Amino acid sequence: MRRTLALIVLVTAPLSSHVSAQCGFVPDFCDYDTDGVVDANDINAIIGAYGTPVDPYTFGDVDGDGVLTVSDAQECAEQCESGDCDIVDSSKPNILLIIADDLSYDHYGFAGHSTIQTPSIDALAAQSVRFPATYVSSFCRPSLATLLTGLPEHRHGVTYHAGGALGDFPTLAERLQTAGYSSYQAGKFFEGSPDSRGFTDFLPYGAIGSFFNIGNVLVGRTTLQPIYDFMAETTSPWFVWFSPYMPHTPHNAPDEYRTLYEGLGLDAATIEYFAMISWFDSVVGELLQEVSEDTVVIYLSDNGYVQSAVSEEPEPGSKNASFEHAIRTWLLVRDRSTAAVEHTELANAWDVTTTVLSFAGVYHDDLPGQALLAQPLSELPAYGSRSSLVFQWPAGTFLERWIHVGDWKLIDVEVGDDQLYNLALDPTELINQIDAPESAQQHLDLRNELGAVW
Repeated sequence: MRRTLALIVLVTAPLSSHVSAQCGFVPDFCDYDTDGVVDANDINAIIGAYGTPVDPYTFGDVDGDGVLTVSDAQECAEQCESGDCDIVDSSKPNILLIIADDLSYDHYGFAGHSTIQTPSIDALAAQSVRFPATYVSSFCRPSLATLLTGLPEHRHGVTYHAGGALGDFPTLAERLQTAGYSSYQAGKFFEGSPDSRGFTDFLPYGAIGSFFNIGNVLVGRTTLQPIYDFMAETTSPWFVWFSPYMPHTPHNAPDEYRTLYEGLGLDAATIEYFAMISWFDSVVGELLQEVSEDTVVIYLSDNGYVQSAVSEEPEPGSKNASFEHAIRTWLLVRDRSTAAVEHTELANAWDVTTTVLSFAGVYHDDLPGQALLAQPLSELPAYGSRSSLVFQWPAGTFLERWIHVGDWKLIDVEVGDDQLYNLALDPTELINQIDAPESAQQHLDLRNELGAVW
């Protein structure tokens, strides 16, 4: 059991034998001015560094006004100075991040698919806070770079598979190290050796063919035992990044999964792909059986995919496009202290990074994402009317960027005609309204907002 200080400690009065629940927990670096004493000077230093309102993982809403401000910090310090706080036991949660590879938002049983069988992920969804409109890049490397850095593509600069190495940005694993976490990377990874990006442990590389020399393609397809060993042997709180090449090609699921879809009138390529989804679902179920109920589990896909009738080739408009089947994913967050519920607010891949950091009690004020479970969504800045921005321009041969605000989505194409869709009326994006007079204002508004940040 890890021990942290309840906020804020020790000026002259001794600690009492009881705990003030209002004081919350301080991060590991609570002695911010490094003078060997945690006192009101540290509060002022932290507030000066991080601004107000301060992070909910630092101070509680002591005065009960629904806002975390300097007054809460001052009140909490006064309580501690009068002896009304104590050292408390608090274990930081273990965190498991599961990243599917090439799986569209509607390819789950819980999402209403009439054929695909995903009982393990369905069960996870039933236990989770669910965000059905979460946006990622349309292919893996940019999405994974966003999750790793907490930054959108136009800030971290990785917009396609090709290109140089990711810049020297603080990574999720590096930030978690500051809070005492050990971290394990297993599966796809583009940005050099995982230990160079802050992971304390990782699965050695394993390759199949020339493309699969990035990370470890074998994890999930052969064994999960190295992950189990890491979780069992790690005494510090742990973070596992599980990003298998599943249901990504090669589509070579065992016969037991292919037989689920035979005799249904499906073409051979679709049977192979659906079988891969069910195989991946089974792997997720096996992994979830090995973690305790108080482990925080976060699930999403790196990009969407719709199988064509050609083996191991996506339908046009899914992967590597700016349509919903390429860039939209379900985000599931299972935290046993939070009731399962579904939110329609837009979310992004970079929200996942800040959400992980918030569970770990790590500051993230320099990042653009929101900690999705830190407080009610109605209190999060710009949620409800928030735009979702994912940029992929310039990006090798893929030259598009897009913006989604409310019901409207604009795809801005460098070469060719722009596209404008009302997703509430046209969720499959069949009716381009870019030239419709009645949509001219929406087009202008979206272009202005896109231009303001690009």
